[in-house]
Amino acid sequence: MPRLQPVVLVIEDDELVSLSLRSLLERHRIKVVVTSDGHEALELVDRIQFDLILLDLMLPELNGFQFLRAFQHTDQEDVPVVVVTSRTDPVNHFWARRLGAVEYIEKPVDGDYLIEVVDRCLRQRDDRAAL
Repeated sequence: MPRLQPVVLVIEDDELVSLSLRSLLERHRIKVVVTSDGHEALELVDRIQFDLILLDLMLPELNGFQFLRAFQHTDQEDVPVVVVTSRTDPVNHFWARRLGAVEYIEKPVDGDYLIEVVDRCLRQRDDRAAL
């Protein structure tokens, strides 16, 4: 049964971007947890059940690709991950998808498109959970 309020983890080290993403998601009645650190994100995944993860690739210490590799070995590996990044190289897109990202969105982010992707990912997750 789907939750009344989905919970999204935003992993983003740019404070302005993370505030913008938080504001956008909260306006759509989505609970948001934000971290700027990939290691902390993995710790949060161990403690909190998320419905979706928004992930930047350019993070200090543990980058987005390293997070994706480690995330595959958690209890939440079925949670959809959407990459939101300024990296436009097709190779990055390929590797993000190969490592499990369901979507790749380039910055600057179009808010309407992001909400469309988030809604689609949450609906698909709810549909799978109902089976």
